[in-house]
Amino acid sequence: MILDRIKQYYEYKGIPVAAFEKSIGVSNGALSKQIKKKGATIGSDKLENILIKYDDINPDWLLTGRGEMLREENPFSKEAIDKMAAARPNATPQQIISALAAIIRQQAQEIEQLKASLQAANAI
Repeated sequence: MILDRIKQYYEYKGIPVAAFEKSIGVSNGALSKQIKKKGATIGSDKLENILIKYDDINPDWLLTGRGEMLREENPFSKEAIDKMAAARPNATPQQIISALAAIIRQQAQEIEQLKASLQAANAI
């Protein structure tokens, strides 16, 4: 269940539930109440907020339970950018920016696919 995985994530990260709720735009206690209700759901807008705010969470895991909880590496972390630049020692800053823009486009497509999957699942 998605709500159980959300709880697993914020507990793993050591984020107090109230702080997590505030960060994704839900009222204090709303998420914890939903988690206690078996069969409760969470809106796609809140899931989108989670995936935007917590970019280390694996969207596939969050929605389906498949794979690992955390992404292998945030492609926009300083370490990832430094690694990308080191792998391309002759790359210009513009080429690095273009590579990052490609990653952003790919992630935007993944988000749209996940939204479509959520809408289809909510229609059932």
